[in-house]
Amino acid sequence: MGVPLLKGIVVGTWGIINSVTLKDFDGVVQDVSGYTGTKTAVFVSPDSKKTITCTASFFTTGSDGILTWSFSSGSPLDRSGIWEAEMELTCSSALAKSYPFEVDCQKELR
Repeated sequence: MGVPLLKGIVVGTWGIINSVTLKDFDGVVQDVSGYTGTKTAVFVSPDSKKTITCTASFFTTGSDGILTWSFSSGSPLDRSGIWEAEMELTCSSALAKSYPFEVDCQKELR
């Protein structure tokens, strides 16, 4: 099984809600509702020189494994290429990190 790839993001795009569903290697959705602390989406640029973080949230309650985020106007993905990404979730007694995934960020036309 390859690394999951998120498509549909263009350089400089912000304010659009993006989402991922956390699943195990068998494709089973993970109930992450117990992670009631901070939720963060982390992105590392193709050249590994820039890291962007976004506050994430549950789409519903977290029992469906869906996390959402949007890039801010001050911190959109600023270069095309394949970015590495990971979701981080906390609760009072644990920090959980998703399996890394990739984001295919396409060039902007203007």
